[in-house]
Amino acid sequence: MADSKSIAVLNLGSQRLSGAIFSKSGGDLVLKRYEFVDMPGDPTVDATRLPQLKIGIQELASRLKIKGSAVWYAVAGHTVFNRFVKLPPVQDDRVAQIVEFEARQNVPFPINEVVWDYEFASEGTGETEVVIVAMKSDALDEINDQVIAAKASTNGVDVAPLALYNAFRYSYPDVSEPSVLIDLGARSTNLIFIEQGRFFVRNFLVGGASITSAVSKEFGIGFGEAEGQKCARGFVSPGGAVQEHSDPEIAALSKVIRNAASNLHTQIMRTITFYRTQQGGSQPKRVFIAGGGALLGNMVSFLEEKLKLPVEIFNPLRGVQVDRGLKSDVANADSPFLGE
Repeated sequence: MADSKSIAVLNLGSQRLSGAIFSKSGGDLVLKRYEFVDMPGDPTVDATRLPQLKIGIQELASRLKIKGSAVWYAVAGHTVFNRFVKLPPVQDDRVAQIVEFEARQNVPFPINEVVWDYEFASEGTGETEVVIVAMKSDALDEINDQVIAAKASTNGVDVAPLALYNAFRYSYPDVSEPSVLIDLGARSTNLIFIEQGRFFVRNFLVGGASITSAVSKEFGIGFGEAEGQKCARGFVSPGGAVQEHSDPEIAALSKVIRNAASNLHTQIMRTITFYRTQQGGSQPKRVFIAGGGALLGNMVSFLEEKLKLPVEIFNPLRGVQVDRGLKSDVANADSPFLGE
């Protein structure tokens, strides 16, 4: 059991589950330990997810020794409905009433069938904007039951892209220019737009599994083998007039990955355009990438080529102390998986 001064957190991703224990030292956050558990198979096949989630959470709880502890956990962005809503000028004591009205109008389910909440998404910009998030109660109950089955209790639930936004603000307080944090997950991709006084989040169902499926289809192999090939030997082909890899199999693999990654780029560009035209947002000046897809070979240079912007891997531990019991170089190498 984690001690009462510790903060136990879980991120319940589609393919990789992660957990960590933090403590506080003065005003600083300290990473004490962390663990990963990978779930096999195609993350887009819902029928296999819940049984694997149960086993994965129990393994994480055992490794982190959090049985009997209250935990915070984040659920994947694609499992949650979110809507950004601009509020009319109202007195502070009426905001909750107005937001509830907007939730009833916007959430595509009966309000008594969801768990919902809101948070302010803009400040000091002349108008008030909130993000409303909602999840079907039975879907959240299914996930929460797995946490309880692991002998833990729930402190609170967050949405993965909003947790990433908090991590960015904590570890990159010096970044003032408009930026976008791209979370390249297994089943879906989150874009978190961050600029002075506001943020915006959008999710689309294209992720690492899409690339793996393209490899599987092209070479006539199973999803698991395709995932192994992608992780062990895969990279995004540079494209253009460059010399191919000397191994023709690896060269062919990299071209398939590039073609699949081009679809990812198309979705990213559409989302950036939506943010600028429909939300009145600024053109990003910097790009940060996180998630498993961030570590795919040449992904940084591929996105720099396509987006014509500087791209770097997001390090959520930039503002966090790493306990002496951990190897800081190993933790930093794993940091793209630790944002949530």
